[in-house]
Amino acid sequence: MNIKASYVILVLYIIVSGCSSQAEPLTQDLINWENLQIAPRSINELCPEIFPQQLDLTGEAVKRDFSYGLAQALYPRDISNTYKISAGTYWVDSNKQLTVNWLFWYPKGNQGPIDLRLIILLDEQQLTKALPQQDKYQDLHLEKGDEIITIPITLPGLSPGVHTVIAIAIPSPQNAPDEYGSVEIISSRMTLIAEPTKDPFRAIDFFSLPAEGSIKNDDPLMAIELTFTSKEDRKSGIHIWNWPDPWFAVRTGVPVRFYALAGYEDVKNLDAPSLKPLEKSFFAMLLFVDYQQVEITPNQKVLYIVADKDNAYTRVPIEFTNLTEGRHYILALRIDTPGVPMCILRGDPTGRILPNSIYGKLVGIEVLPP
Repeated sequence: MNIKASYVILVLYIIVSGCSSQAEPLTQDLINWENLQIAPRSINELCPEIFPQQLDLTGEAVKRDFSYGLAQALYPRDISNTYKISAGTYWVDSNKQLTVNWLFWYPKGNQGPIDLRLIILLDEQQLTKALPQQDKYQDLHLEKGDEIITIPITLPGLSPGVHTVIAIAIPSPQNAPDEYGSVEIISSRMTLIAEPTKDPFRAIDFFSLPAEGSIKNDDPLMAIELTFTSKEDRKSGIHIWNWPDPWFAVRTGVPVRFYALAGYEDVKNLDAPSLKPLEKSFFAMLLFVDYQQVEITPNQKVLYIVADKDNAYTRVPIEFTNLTEGRHYILALRIDTPGVPMCILRGDPTGRILPNSIYGKLVGIEVLPP
């Protein structure tokens, strides 16, 4: 998704103004070869090619080596319609509807069944008609011994360029949120390069928000956190949501204001110890209410942020003013290095591996009667 810089600057000016009494200048950045700190490649030689027979489309290898836990993967339903395949990356026709299979393995070695809530993102935007139930999310129940359960994902025709598909499963959605906001994000991520295209990256405007925490000063490095602790109160420590109660209670009509904190991320490859740390890391921040994506800032469903290597965390204020009466699940996601093909993110096993994780926090708000 391309965003006009002038519009985003206006939105982020509001954010920065809410973070400090004096707004700091915002810098804008784009992902390129230089700030990924890897050697440039042409679109035709982007990543080593692999062949369909090298993919475990039937799950036989998983069955042999995997006796308990949950495994899952994404593959285009019809591999023959792809022009080329690399690690987690597929070249396809543009403007043609595409079906992707989400495969699950849940072997007999597990102790009991598992319930999952499934969400599909295309270029960091939630799809509403991608799953068989044609809804914003779909629930899946797996019994131990279920193998090769296939969930088809229907994607719209893609414009030429690089597109990211992320399939997310949240375990035990019927349970109350953890009092620490902890949540296990089960995810699969794939890249679809819709031909014809010349650019190896999706064009995204990233903005650097003021760093509040410093790694050099031993401030906590945060992938993502949700807190009510304001900037002025943080000297007493950053408190995790509403611990020990997972539900934050508020009366109907009373605004709820809290903060999302997130900062720099790198990947240490032990097989390449001579690599310098990344100077910058890039990530997207998303917000969901009751598993439906909502605006994280005014008129903005995705916030794209770049953080330098001393940025332990930056602060994004979030406010809800119209939550209905009852209990609501608030899910915040952080997606590392959006818009870059998976085959580049995974990189050479002996070279640079770029941040490609997906982190989440799941908390609760209970709106009481007036």
